[in-house]
Amino acid sequence: MGTTRCTLWPPLRGRLVMEAATERDPPRLDSAFGGAPYGWQPSATSGDVALRVLVVNSSAGHYNLGAAKLADWLKAVGHEVVTCRGDPGLFSFGYDIVALSVIFSWHAPMARDIALRVRGTSEVWCGGPGMYALQHWWTKETGLKVHPGLDARFDRQRGSYRMTFAARGCPVACSFCVAWLIEGRTFSLDWDFQPAPVLCDNNLSALPVEFQEHIINRYATSLVTLKDANSGFEPKSFDEGTYRRWEPFLAKSKAPWRFAFDEEGERDEVVRMLQILKPVPPYRKRVYCLIGNEPIEACYDRLQTIIANGGEPFCQALRPRRWPRTSSDMPIASCGARHPSGNIQTGAASDLRSLSSRQGRFTLESDLLDRQLIVIYAAAAGPDSRS
Repeated sequence: MGTTRCTLWPPLRGRLVMEAATERDPPRLDSAFGGAPYGWQPSATSGDVALRVLVVNSSAGHYNLGAAKLADWLKAVGHEVVTCRGDPGLFSFGYDIVALSVIFSWHAPMARDIALRVRGTSEVWCGGPGMYALQHWWTKETGLKVHPGLDARFDRQRGSYRMTFAARGCPVACSFCVAWLIEGRTFSLDWDFQPAPVLCDNNLSALPVEFQEHIINRYATSLVTLKDANSGFEPKSFDEGTYRRWEPFLAKSKAPWRFAFDEEGERDEVVRMLQILKPVPPYRKRVYCLIGNEPIEACYDRLQTIIANGGEPFCQALRPRRWPRTSSDMPIASCGARHPSGNIQTGAASDLRSLSSRQGRFTLESDLLDRQLIVIYAAAAGPDSRS
């Protein structure tokens, strides 16, 4: 039985032993550092034994760009990769590395269950935006560490993807958002980005004008149609020039204008942007609207302001971690939202579903961390929603 080589990051050099029993038996990891994520880098040079890696999209039902890029990068450096959506159960065994990618925090408990199941036999990696604020919880639950932020090894991995980033970062540090914490407050521009149907940049209107034009031109010269600039534009940096630059391009595919009205202090900028967008039909002006960060009357007024100025609100509910367990105590439920149990809670307040100009569905996502219901996200999504 011989040992095979791997390249360790300097702080961990000499602390990982890999042994292969036979040519047919995949190498096993004997980790002396307790499964710390991304603690080593397998060498892609000739003579190394390929590792078996399971990449799990822990947010099954949602497209996971990070998991797709990670899988492609691992294949590119010579490893055998199996991908899975959701909990693979018994099929999670037999791998040298199990990599868990979590988009939304309410999927963290499933990732934890997988990690506890395989950490004795596999190296466990865990990352994704859903884990950024749960690093201490993850370590407490699993004894492992989260890989926070972006991974430069595969963030710009090229491949056939449904989504793309032309730039990372956002200069606006919203208190309820982790994008600027994960990606930074200064832009990192990828001039060679690969166009995809969904553009996920956090703040398109704040990008340098030259780079905005580059994005448009790169799509125009590709065979890819932009269907959605999903994270959208920022009212503070939006002006007539932004409208003239982007509208002819977005209108070709009827892609929506996405921006947000999350706080009362943004009212003037949002109304100004909606006035500039007045020629655009309402179904293409999709305005994210935070609920729960201000008194419900103020939230309701912001929703009505969006409608009055020709936009369509997409509600997102913010709830504290220690929110009461009973649905009767949830203002969001008393406004006509569907509780995860499937029951419609009605009350004297107006039905928030009616605030969607297309009478869309109103859904809630829940987080069961600490065995408590935490309502994190609500979206009024119409039948043809691209979100």
